[in-house]
Amino acid sequence: MTPSAFRTLEAAAEAVVPTGGPYPLGAREVEAAKRIDAMMATEDPVAVEQLEGALTALEWITVFRYGRRYASLPLDKRIAALEELLESRFALLRRVGGGVTKLVLFATYNADAMWPHLGYDGPWVLRVEPGAQ
Repeated sequence: MTPSAFRTLEAAAEAVVPTGGPYPLGAREVEAAKRIDAMMATEDPVAVEQLEGALTALEWITVFRYGRRYASLPLDKRIAALEELLESRFALLRRVGGGVTKLVLFATYNADAMWPHLGYDGPWVLRVEPGAQ
């Protein structure tokens, strides 16, 4: 993922699951953007390009409404901008907002550090790290 796309993803992640929101930890604390970046490194390059395209759209669309790029907006404006995308009359914008939101939610709530806050005690199956015997 490009550095610019990653910055936008970090800003969006904080807006989707802010620190001190429903749980004490947020997307920033569990490094959701890094988790998504690592996940995307194993995906088809077309999927990576599509995500980067969605993040580029998110980064620039706020210039028309707020006069600034998405990653430079304060948290409350980033939250509002994502909510506006999710409610847009344009399907493409709804898909951008929804896709980014779903990726962040998956990466955040899939992090081991979040599980105690969700009341989840982890998988019942023993995890074996690759290469461990």
